[in-house]
Amino acid sequence: MQNFSFETGNLTQVGNGTFSQLIPNSTIFAQGGTLGSWTAASTTTGAAAGGFAPSPGGNNWTTSWWAGNNIGYVQINQPGNVSLSQVLSDNLLNSTIYTLTVDVGRRAFTPVFSCSIELWAGTTVLNTSPCPALASNSSGSQTVIYSSGASNPLAGQALKIVLGSSNAGTTFTEAFWDRVRLDAVTTGAVPEPASIGLIGVGVVLLFVIRRLHPTC
Repeated sequence: MQNFSFETGNLTQVGNGTFSQLIPNSTIFAQGGTLGSWTAASTTTGAAAGGFAPSPGGNNWTTSWWAGNNIGYVQINQPGNVSLSQVLSDNLLNSTIYTLTVDVGRRAFTPVFSCSIELWAGTTVLNTSPCPALASNSSGSQTVIYSSGASNPLAGQALKIVLGSSNAGTTFTEAFWDRVRLDAVTTGAVPEPASIGLIGVGVVLLFVIRRLHPTC
């Protein structure tokens, strides 16, 4: 995936560090800057999302938990949803186990910490996981696992990663992420009984041939 650690972007805004803000008409921060390969979306203007280079201490974290300089963030203070997402160049494959892992942080200021990570194929959510319970000024990790099976109807559709947060009231909610990685492991197909029988016949014939022709 591209820009997995949010290092590519133009952080033009200033506040507890530098950041970009991609939600248009936001009532939290003016729109500005960029975040390479990631798309921000929200159902309300009371939201912000983008890349963030935190200053240590204060409203942020005492010590850094992220790799590099930047992290991804979302904030929301009205009922609705906000997210950062990326459509991958890889498509969903059959007989594959996918493991999506993301580092996540809650800074000292965060009034309400609420988020989820989701793995999609096309327009369908394959699996989702809520944030771990984190104390202020701490970090952890989230993992989503999905097994596609041998004949998945969504095979061939583009994979997408969604990092989101929601707000059911008016309390300020936010979440921060870094080091987004997706691992895929192909699972071996188990031979059908008929195939196993053919393999057994082949072994017996090979044994007979070797007995008839010891030099083989």
